[in-house]
Amino acid sequence: MRLKKWLRPALRVRTSQQQQKDRRVILLTVLLAGTLMVAIALFAFTSGNAGHELATLATADVASEGEEANTTARADEQGAAANIQIADQQALKRYSLFYFYEDARSTRYLDYQAAHPELSAEQVVIRVNVDLDTVDYEVVSPASDVSVINTLVSKHYSLPYDYEPADLAYYGELLIKSEAIGPLDQLIADASADGVPLSPTSGYRSAATQETLYNGYVASFGYEAAEVQSAHPGFSEHQTGWAIDFSPTNYLFYDTPQAYWLAENAYKYGFIVRYTEENTDMTLYIHEPWHIRYVGSQVSNYMHDNNIASFEEYWVKYVQHTPPPLG
Repeated sequence: MRLKKWLRPALRVRTSQQQQKDRRVILLTVLLAGTLMVAIALFAFTSGNAGHELATLATADVASEGEEANTTARADEQGAAANIQIADQQALKRYSLFYFYEDARSTRYLDYQAAHPELSAEQVVIRVNVDLDTVDYEVVSPASDVSVINTLVSKHYSLPYDYEPADLAYYGELLIKSEAIGPLDQLIADASADGVPLSPTSGYRSAATQETLYNGYVASFGYEAAEVQSAHPGFSEHQTGWAIDFSPTNYLFYDTPQAYWLAENAYKYGFIVRYTEENTDMTLYIHEPWHIRYVGSQVSNYMHDNNIASFEEYWVKYVQHTPPPLG
């Protein structure tokens, strides 16, 4: 059916207007879509930068914390080292108060004190001066002037293997230094008068005899037990001729009238009980109440009156070093 002529222009106008409207809608939609895409891109870019900045800040914070921890650790280490240095200086100052302090041994004093914190400064200096901080029988010095009465013989001070005193004399079947015979005879006589019989069983022993004796201890008791009961050849006081053993020279002598009598009276005759119970950490031998050593009445009385328990201590203070004059 054909439209009337007057309707056709109207329809064309409406169609044209609708098309324009549709184009505007499409254009607006495209513009909105483009704007949205730009906004999304900008957001992603901004977010990415922000994330990167946050990550950078976080990394910086971690690095800063690590550096701070390292700085604190270094400061702690430096502080600890400073404290140790101060403590060492204070310890050396205490050691140096003793006239028998030796500057050449300063580091050894500190090391020995660290290993033995229970010891006093004086005890440390004495022990290091007789080389107790070194390995037995490995760090050894020759006994000074082996013929004199105040010779120190120990696990760190040795005699020549072939040494034999020139002035040995017989006491019964024993050989001892002639100077010690009179005092020994008086000691035995007085002990007998007190009802305490003493039987001397060993005096001078050569290094060869000592070697046989030591090997016998090793065979009978093992190495460790032998080390604290018998000296190596060349390291025995018996080789000096100043030492005397009484029978029985073993544990049967403990807690006997003989042991108590010698502990109470030996000093009166110029002898000392060389290896006492309280000085085993100094002598490095077990308690031997049967073993006495002649040092002369002046020394024995001085040690007794001043409570000097070991010959090592006396030797450091009055032989190795000379005390300063009084006053």
